[in-house]
Amino acid sequence: MGILELTFILVFYAVSAEIHKFGWYKHIYRENKKPANQVISFIDDIPTGIYNSKTKIFKYINGFGSEGKLFVPESIQTAHCQICEALRYGDYDDLVKDTNTTYMNDDFFFLQFVKGCELDTESGTVSSFTYYALNGVHFMHVDQKISRWVSSHPASQRIVQIWNKKFGIYNIISEKECHERLQKNLDWLYSKTDTPKVNILYREPDGTDPSSLMCHVTRFYPRDIDVIWYKGNISLENEQIRGETLPNADLTYQVEVVIEEPESTADYHCVVKHRSLKENELSMVWAPQTANSKIITWICVFVLLPLIAGIIICCIKQIKKSHSQ
Repeated sequence: MGILELTFILVFYAVSAEIHKFGWYKHIYRENKKPANQVISFIDDIPTGIYNSKTKIFKYINGFGSEGKLFVPESIQTAHCQICEALRYGDYDDLVKDTNTTYMNDDFFFLQFVKGCELDTESGTVSSFTYYALNGVHFMHVDQKISRWVSSHPASQRIVQIWNKKFGIYNIISEKECHERLQKNLDWLYSKTDTPKVNILYREPDGTDPSSLMCHVTRFYPRDIDVIWYKGNISLENEQIRGETLPNADLTYQVEVVIEEPESTADYHCVVKHRSLKENELSMVWAPQTANSKIITWICVFVLLPLIAGIIICCIKQIKKSHSQ
């Protein structure tokens, strides 16, 4: 997914903890002078399936579709995408033709289209949405309150008038159907868990950067997680530096939490709390290298290694001597 597509999606269906969204994003463009398209189904900020005009097959991704009873079969999704493909090409040609004569004079156009519904979990209300963008510019949308297409760009005014007369609001998905499919996807997401993997990394001071301890937590799902450093029994939550929770490529997440200038003799441990953990808590202790362990290390380097090397050399000489006799 390119930057323009991602920007369009983030602008028009950013999500929050109280609001969940489900729908389809479609990108139509020209390839070798022929229209081509890609369809991505999504829930919140997670892609759930993909279809394109080259393969003409819809495939679930990111683990969705693994439990058949919860999801529409891929064969039905494929048939739906193929039927809509021809209709969207007609939309594309109409918009490009009208735009090219009224506003812009450009031979390259791409159409972006997103539709679906959103659920407000606090109020329980469901509403649908439909947006069009041309060349990355918001072009037109459906106003749900008046059930009409609304122009948001001078070049779309004529096409909006035509669509309101001829097509009405045929692009709007049934809120009942959308709500049911959204809820099934949410139920599957809520049941899915991945246990976090925890690593502790110590960084020596480097120039102006102080020494630091980093608790790196990765491969967990769902996204919500608590990561807190402790010094003995004292929480360092107010002193620690927490990075942004970032997505991995496999539908899991990762986060880094850092404390600066740790004391070499203090007892530090990183505590992770997550829904996937049986005890709901995982603690990993940092074991700093003590003075005694440093002495042992130097003994190994400067005493034992030369001694072992000397023994090996003596053995080799003895073998050569026995062969020469």
